[in-house]
Amino acid sequence: MGHIERRNGRWRARYRDPLGRQLSETFTRKLDAERFLREVQVDIERGRWLDPRGAETTVKEWSEEFLSLARRLAPTTQQTYKRLGRAHRVAPRTY
Repeated sequence: MGHIERRNGRWRARYRDPLGRQLSETFTRKLDAERFLREVQVDIERGRWLDPRGAETTVKEWSEEFLSLARRLAPTTQQTYKRLGRAHRVAPRTY
């Protein structure tokens, strides 16, 4: 699981992600830190945990990384995925 420590008047919940990297969140109340750790543990065990740092990744960045790592796909499949990505890109709205 993780552990909780008091730091500068706040509570820090520390845990390891599925890859073993140590992450943390800080809370005002110890109860909130405990609840957070329980939720993270359940998400990891169920395979539903998402890296909070990945929330800043755009779909375009993700798809480009996916295609760069998908070298085992047939060339025609890679071309199809690239074409579909270009066809479904949405232009930014101007208001």
